[in-house]
Amino acid sequence: MADKKITELTELTTPAFEDLLPIVDDPSGTPETKKITLNTLKDNIFIDTRIATKIVAADGSGDYSDIQSAIDSLPAGGGLVFIKDGTYTINSPITITKSNVALVGQGPATILALANGVNDSVIKIGDEVSNITDVIVSDLSIDGNRLNQTAGYGIRILANCDRISILKCIIKSCYNGGVGRLAEATYTRVEDCHFSDCADVVILLMYGAFSIVRGNYIRDVNINSGKGIYLYQDNDSLVEGNIIIGNDGASEPYGIVLYGCYRGVVFSNFIKQVNRGIRLAGVCYQVLVVGNEVWDVQSNGIELGGEDIACENNFVVSPGGAGILLGDQNNLIRGNTVKNAARDSIYGWSGKHVIEGNNICNGQRHGIYLYSCDHCLIRGNRIYNCGQEANDTYSDIYLGGGGTPYASYNLVCDNYILEDGATKTKYGIRENSANDDYNMIWNNRVIGPVTASISIQGANSDASENILG
Repeated sequence: MADKKITELTELTTPAFEDLLPIVDDPSGTPETKKITLNTLKDNIFIDTRIATKIVAADGSGDYSDIQSAIDSLPAGGGLVFIKDGTYTINSPITITKSNVALVGQGPATILALANGVNDSVIKIGDEVSNITDVIVSDLSIDGNRLNQTAGYGIRILANCDRISILKCIIKSCYNGGVGRLAEATYTRVEDCHFSDCADVVILLMYGAFSIVRGNYIRDVNINSGKGIYLYQDNDSLVEGNIIIGNDGASEPYGIVLYGCYRGVVFSNFIKQVNRGIRLAGVCYQVLVVGNEVWDVQSNGIELGGEDIACENNFVVSPGGAGILLGDQNNLIRGNTVKNAARDSIYGWSGKHVIEGNNICNGQRHGIYLYSCDHCLIRGNRIYNCGQEANDTYSDIYLGGGGTPYASYNLVCDNYILEDGATKTKYGIRENSANDDYNMIWNNRVIGPVTASISIQGANSDASENILG
């Protein structure tokens, strides 16, 4: 066939899966034309069934200059709207009410800027009635113009929307938050986005399941006492690899909050300069909090309100309150490092727990404080130079209670306690009163407390096989 200009080519009919297609094999050697069906081809390579149906360009070089018009023109089965670089002023929310839609920009220079006084979200997905699925929003820069609004998210996901993905977006200056989903939905993904200057909750996912919040960078988490990531009754979800930075500007901003969630994973996040690092509240169940770093928070580093929680291999440095705070029942606190806590390094206020293999150093008050905790195992912890707030005042491991139950029936064994600084604890291991009874304190190594290595108050408690120095 003779060479032709692109403008001279005729549009071809879309082939059926059973049609034969010519395929050139080994083009670098001797070309050989073979014929295979589309069915064979699709079984061997990935085919994206979304076709780039509409192009939006602010300069008029695309199919449309208006984003909403491009979305509305898509067929019922959805399609791809590609937005070229440029600044697009948004005078009313962009709405996506069809399934299988991809809204994709070119990157940071594809800017969606909310006009003054819109008082709504930049993008809305769903209509709160239909089940909208498989929507992707990616590679956009969204400016919510927060100071000139009274409401609105960067992206708002409405009820009955499943498998919604927000990917590689820059979202800033939003009145209510960056991404908000306030109704039932499943399989929401927020990944590799950058958020800044968003008020209230930056990423809020409520009443859902199987969400993924991963690889996001969130800064300025301090506006209106906000939260970086907040999952509310969102089950079986993953919060992984996010960086959350505040600037100490508000009294109650949190890094990550899970409220009333079942079977979630909070893994490998980095949190700094917020009020509280990671908080589980509203009785969470079977949540893993693993491998996170929490630095320089104003209050507690990690708060565990729930049952069957595993808190392992986290690194908490210089919290303004407790390093790890736990309650409820049957929680595992293992392999964590807590340094320079302004209050107690690990504080349990109730329940039955395993506190094992933690590294605790330079805490201002008690190393491990069990308040009204019973039937706990405290084993194999290394506690070094705690009680730095006042000499001869605190204990490395303190068992005390204010009422039923008291700190009783606990096993404290195989811990290594060393006090060798100028300011030392009063006791290595201490029962507060005679009511804190039936504790077994065995095989611990305790060196250096001022008053005594071990102080037993309960008539039925036992301290045996300990090495004291």
